[in-house]
Amino acid sequence: MSEKKGISPVIATVILVAVATAIAIAVAIWASGIAGSYGRTEMIKLEHSYVESAINSTSGATYYTITLSIKNVGSADTSIIQMYINSKPLKVFWPISIIYVNGILWIDSNDTAFRAISFPAGSGITMLILLPSGEAPSPSTIIPGQIIEIKLETANGIHYIGTFVLS
Repeated sequence: MSEKKGISPVIATVILVAVATAIAIAVAIWASGIAGSYGRTEMIKLEHSYVESAINSTSGATYYTITLSIKNVGSADTSIIQMYINSKPLKVFWPISIIYVNGILWIDSNDTAFRAISFPAGSGITMLILLPSGEAPSPSTIIPGQIIEIKLETANGIHYIGTFVLS
């Protein structure tokens, strides 16, 4: 009669603990991957923003240049999909407003809609907004002494606001 032996209970326990630990590590790595992708956030910071006035040499009209230095300090890429001036869409100020992004003409009188501005995480842009001054307040003109609120809307529906007093 042959004597059949199994593995000892100690060895069986060690193997069982090793397999359970390996499975726990695999689940933890999988879960952290999911959490990491949902944990990315956008955060735009307005830096070095200011307003300057100037006079157009050909027409003699006063216009304002609002300079926005913007940085995406968050961990997720985003896009600026709309801009509001005093709670009005930028479209209200066309065709008299012009926008440059990093020195490149981005929006002018020929555009019919706001063109989204891609904004990768960690990157920065400089936006120049040229707005002419008017004789009296209206939906599409601004005057000296007026407070201007610039609101940037991102693809995630988050608004970033800068406020300026025109002199």
